[in-house]
Amino acid sequence: MINKQIVFFCALLFVSICTCEAQLSVGVVAGYNYNHLITDIKNREFTKNTIERGYCTGLQINYSLTNLLSLQTGIDLLQKNYSFTRTGEYTGVYETFTNSYIQLPIAVKLRLLEKRKFQIFLKAGVYGAYWAYANVKGTTLNIFNSTHTISNEGQIIQYLSLTDYSEKYQFNDTKDNRYEFGLNSGISIQYALNRKYSALIESNYFQSVTDQQKHYMINQISKINQTLCISIGCIITFSDKKAEQ
Repeated sequence: MINKQIVFFCALLFVSICTCEAQLSVGVVAGYNYNHLITDIKNREFTKNTIERGYCTGLQINYSLTNLLSLQTGIDLLQKNYSFTRTGEYTGVYETFTNSYIQLPIAVKLRLLEKRKFQIFLKAGVYGAYWAYANVKGTTLNIFNSTHTISNEGQIIQYLSLTDYSEKYQFNDTKDNRYEFGLNSGISIQYALNRKYSALIESNYFQSVTDQQKHYMINQISKINQTLCISIGCIITFSDKKAEQ
């Protein structure tokens, strides 16, 4: 039901974009992001759910509707990474998932402040994403490569070595949900270099409302992405000819 509402809202925004006569601006952005996988690991002792960094880059298209409101869309390429790190006796063992997504955000932007060459915007909207690529790497205990020592008390102490691994993740059609939908919000600060070009710094927050897994088992533990992107970029503004006449 939620997915149908998101698709309808996206279609409505696209219709509005195509029918409005407004100022157009196009920009490119790039930066870092931080992703947190919301999941329950209470059944995994000595394990920590770790936030991981990744990259984010994208193309933005802005359509101004009024002096204060505009629509923004575009296409993003970003990572939504996370790790499970072992603690205690298992320190040194970890597993990191590197997940690359192609994402389409659509948002309404509100200009909060304009002072000289600076403008501050708030935005909120929805997004859809496709899980395009994944890689998993980490270390695991190697039970076939161990050493032994004898303590002063005569006890045998076994030391297991760690083995590194890194491989492309093979998607499972039964388990993996490669389509993600959610909500996004953000704040951006623009500085006008001249009438056509502007520099940009912004922060965007993406909250998934869909599970990274399909419902394929009973009592399934959900996996939800929560991503914060911080990026910089440049915007080129194209004036509306009808508005200039």
